[in-house]
Amino acid sequence: MGLTRYFLHDFWTAREFDQLDEELERARIRSAHHQDQLLTQLEDLERDIGRLTLTVRALVDVCLAKGLFEKGELTSRMKRIDLSDGVEDGRTSGPPLG
Repeated sequence: MGLTRYFLHDFWTAREFDQLDEELERARIRSAHHQDQLLTQLEDLERDIGRLTLTVRALVDVCLAKGLFEKGELTSRMKRIDLSDGVEDGRTSGPPLG
């Protein structure tokens, strides 16, 4: 606690300061562990998004190459699906359209 002990020694005992230091250290350890977990989850999500992006791009390329649809059809379908949840934001949160 550094200077806190010096300035506040009239209010708290050394034992109370020691307990507070221990609690703060435990909180720092918990926070660091939680941060490590969040970073791991973020890395997992980034890996999943990368894999999904690769899969979707490959599927679109194959479908375009085989002439199953044209790029304009894909773009208009994407816009329709984007708007299906009421917000044009480049993504969808609604249920799949039939």
